[in-house]
Amino acid sequence: MEKMQTNRDDVSNTQLLAGCMNWGKWGKDLSSDQMKILIKNLIDLDITFFDHADIYGDYTTEKAFGEAIDKTNLKRTQYQICTKLGIQLPNSERNTNIKHYQYDYAYILSSTKRSVELLKCKYIDILLLHRPSPLMNEKEIIKAVKKLKQEQWIKSFGVSNWGPFQLGSLSKYIDINFNQIELSLTQSKALEDGTIDKMKELDIKLMIWSPLGDFYQRKSDDNLVIAVNHLSEKYNVASSAILINWLLQLPIDVYPVFGSTNIKRIKQMQDAYSFDLHTEEWFYLWQLARGKEVD
Repeated sequence: MEKMQTNRDDVSNTQLLAGCMNWGKWGKDLSSDQMKILIKNLIDLDITFFDHADIYGDYTTEKAFGEAIDKTNLKRTQYQICTKLGIQLPNSERNTNIKHYQYDYAYILSSTKRSVELLKCKYIDILLLHRPSPLMNEKEIIKAVKKLKQEQWIKSFGVSNWGPFQLGSLSKYIDINFNQIELSLTQSKALEDGTIDKMKELDIKLMIWSPLGDFYQRKSDDNLVIAVNHLSEKYNVASSAILINWLLQLPIDVYPVFGSTNIKRIKQMQDAYSFDLHTEEWFYLWQLARGKEVD
């Protein structure tokens, strides 16, 4: 089968992405006006990319966000939208009884168009398949993505939570622009299981969910916490900036997705772009996080 060519995304510089999973019913339960204020505050910080999924808030957060951003009077070119589809949660309105995945042609089209309508965004900048399914048919996916791009519903295509074998399999037929995975100093499996290596080989950009890992659940006398805090003092930044900068050292385009709605904390994370950890500092932190030195 001939490989389908897709245009690369319009994101020219790596940046922090605002994760919206906790904006609605699954977290802060922000009102429309509160979301509007948060959106404008983030735009003022040059954080213009918003990460969604259709399931967030039990299928309600996309709509709430769309109503909020509609009130901001922002031009569509002033912000970008990423959303994910494919996970089906038990839902009476959808007549679904168990959690499962769905990637047939008609569903990909209808779900994407529904997200565009709810988000009031005219098109999706980056559409991601939320998790791989053993029942997914690559031909169906390619056909749907091609249709969505031709009709300008989406700009770029990617996946989420895919490993090296799955990336290699689908990439034989279509360019994958992004893979959004869990990765952090305290959860670095993707660095050792071949995922990042495959992404580098295929020129796939790295989106990261939970980039801070479980660092803030650790005790103050934890050796990793002590080391990160020491580097925070050295570079005069918050510990979150150290954790983000550790990820930015990877030789791949990195887009951390943060979940905080606290502007002060978000500003602190932005300081991650103001310095570079030394190689030995990077490995020292990884050694402490792994509990052993590299082989």
